[in-house]
Amino acid sequence: MDCADEQSGDTAESHIRAHANAYAAKGLCVPGTPPVVVIGDTMLWMTTAFAQTDTDPCFRSIRSKYLGDLPLFEIAAYMLFRIDLWLFTKYPAHRRYLVNSFFNHIGSAFERALGVDVSLTLKSRIEAYSTMVRRGTDTGEFLHNLGQILLMSREARTPVEYSFGGPIMLSGADEDFWIRSNLAAFEGAIVPTFLNSLEKFIETVLPRTTGTEMQ
Repeated sequence: MDCADEQSGDTAESHIRAHANAYAAKGLCVPGTPPVVVIGDTMLWMTTAFAQTDTDPCFRSIRSKYLGDLPLFEIAAYMLFRIDLWLFTKYPAHRRYLVNSFFNHIGSAFERALGVDVSLTLKSRIEAYSTMVRRGTDTGEFLHNLGQILLMSREARTPVEYSFGGPIMLSGADEDFWIRSNLAAFEGAIVPTFLNSLEKFIETVLPRTTGTEMQ
């Protein structure tokens, strides 16, 4: 690829990114905000980190396809799956409360951003990833399927139908490399960073949460 031939490309407008950046600008903690909302907004903010560290001008036109709200929805759905799996193994007593809270937070945010109810799609994505876990699927296969969904979503306006393990959608070598590299970076850095933050939240904030709030 000749980088000199790459056009600047417009960054896709993202309501979620604007929301997350405004949240981060306030210091990640607005006084009076319920703690579970704070951790939910933190999750959305870290979701928007997908591909943000990739500043290689050679991939600018490719990157611009994946910075909008629909690709971020798919990244958030995957993040929720990883949170659910982690809670299942480490904090099962808090799993239902936190997963439901994150689910509602993601659903509400992306319904506003995309203008459609995403709850059924979000639920189906989590169920599909979870089915793969029960089959002994490794992380590489999770990311392969997520990459396929991103490819299908790059020009869509609403969440796409996707059959996990179905026919493979092909892309160019450069785009395939970009997707695989950025998903691996997200899985290797952003996911564990957020899980560390969530663990601190569970250990320090949830013990002070009332029984009523935990229902």
